[in-house]
Amino acid sequence: MGIVYILLIPLGIERIIVPLIEYSVESVLYVTNTIAELKYLIIPIHTFPALSVVVITLGLLWLCLWEQNWRFLGIFFIILGICFGVAYKTPDILVSADNVAIKENDTLLYSLTKKNRNFVVKTWARQNGQDKVVNHAKYNNANKRLQCDGDGCVYQENGKSVLLADKKEDILKHCNNVDLILQLRRFDYSACDTRTIRYDELEVYGTHSIWLIRDDITVKKARSSRPWHKA
Repeated sequence: MGIVYILLIPLGIERIIVPLIEYSVESVLYVTNTIAELKYLIIPIHTFPALSVVVITLGLLWLCLWEQNWRFLGIFFIILGICFGVAYKTPDILVSADNVAIKENDTLLYSLTKKNRNFVVKTWARQNGQDKVVNHAKYNNANKRLQCDGDGCVYQENGKSVLLADKKEDILKHCNNVDLILQLRRFDYSACDTRTIRYDELEVYGTHSIWLIRDDITVKKARSSRPWHKA
């Protein structure tokens, strides 16, 4: 249609097809907007671990590359990888230098900061199978994993507890009563024997993903101390 319009320019009659071009463009925009607004067009699911992706990929390769009947063994690996992905437990706490989000009993992530719409928080939401992360103040369930008072916020799950410390008084109060301390602001505090993720570490290593399991607390960093991860 655009080519026809250009060819008609020397004749001075290009205006006769302008309404047709406009109608075509409006039709395309209408269709795309209608599809984008469909509520269940995309079903959000939580992220799959690397192991799951590797197993599924190997299953697909096995299924596609072999010609004999044993190629159907690849279907087993594909299903196995999907099972690994479905059973994967997303982090209980996600924390960076600027953002904090915790998982509550409804398995949804809730933000503890006002930055609920920035790129990092949106990424966390998608990894947990959510469209967005809402503020924790809107979580009204009485059985909260996160309990806050004037001496800081303590997150509890599977018999483990994590202190989210905004000031040094929080650490002084809970130093010997928790299993992990997250320093969310830059401040000096007295020595504490409890395992601590300092604010400096959040700045250097980026997002920390934290799982609270019965035997231990697992922490994974977005960046390591390897040369290619250094800022």
